[in-house]
Amino acid sequence: AAALLDRGCEVVIANRTLERAEALVEALGGGEAVAWYEWPSLLSGCSLLVNATSMGMGGKPGLDWDAALREAAPGLCVTDIVYTPRETPLLLAAQARGLRTVDGLGMLVHQARAGFRAWFGVDPQADRTTFDLLAASLRTDA
Repeated sequence: AAALLDRGCEVVIANRTLERAEALVEALGGGEAVAWYEWPSLLSGCSLLVNATSMGMGGKPGLDWDAALREAAPGLCVTDIVYTPRETPLLLAAQARGLRTVDGLGMLVHQARAGFRAWFGVDPQADRTTFDLLAASLRTDA
């Protein structure tokens, strides 16, 4: 959210607790907080949806994502920070609607790179092989 705000994007934060959304907006110094039940109705005017909850992660309860995406703009890009499973119920619902999707593996890798850099002073590179090896190690069906 901070990076999007830094780039001049309009950011809407929804949380199951409105007060927490408002606190995050205040901490970020920008954006708009909305009640949890409001965000699906805003999707017609959005170009990016980021799920930063644990919904969809290995057996955790989720939403009726298909219903939540009914108002989505045709060009909406849907991303989920969950990386296991790679194709979360949200991403599958978005794909079924023909929306672009991004799974959470890239966030995991680049977050790890930043941590490695902070600890060891070395900026590790992440290439296709890195992603493929990590993806293979995360498979639960293998």
